[in-house]
Amino acid sequence: MAATDVRNSTWLEAPELPWPLRFDFANVEEDDGQIRRILVGAEIGRPIAPGEEGDFELTMSRLAIITENFARYRQMAELLLIPTDENRKAAAGTRSAMRRRRSDKLTDDYLVGLVAEWRERRDSKNAMYDLAQSRNRHRVTIRKQLEEAERRGFVPEGLPHRAA
Repeated sequence: MAATDVRNSTWLEAPELPWPLRFDFANVEEDDGQIRRILVGAEIGRPIAPGEEGDFELTMSRLAIITENFARYRQMAELLLIPTDENRKAAAGTRSAMRRRRSDKLTDDYLVGLVAEWRERRDSKNAMYDLAQSRNRHRVTIRKQLEEAERRGFVPEGLPHRAA
């Protein structure tokens, strides 16, 4: 039997989420003969093995993150369908635009993303400096923001965010 699924799928890892997002695209022909790519499906999550531990719950705050950033996630996923250097750079540019502006208040979504990025870097020797540099902030500012995330309950017990 021939393959009949015309979808093109790509997975997107978002550091603020504990699982990847899958986006399914298909090409459709418009009345004028032009081919256009449309989004036809999305999947949140991944398979979880029996006994696997972790925080995989799809909470309202995580759903809000996805909803708030859906257009950006979609754009990054569509760019990564064809993973050229140019498309990877464009997707990274879209990702960096998701960061908080200096004048914005510390939202729960921003803090969840900051903690996720910290988790990725925390084992590095210069984790705090690297995180501060990637966000164009001073190390002390990042430390204070992580303390605020802890105060709001986003930092699990034992996250060593006080290291220099």
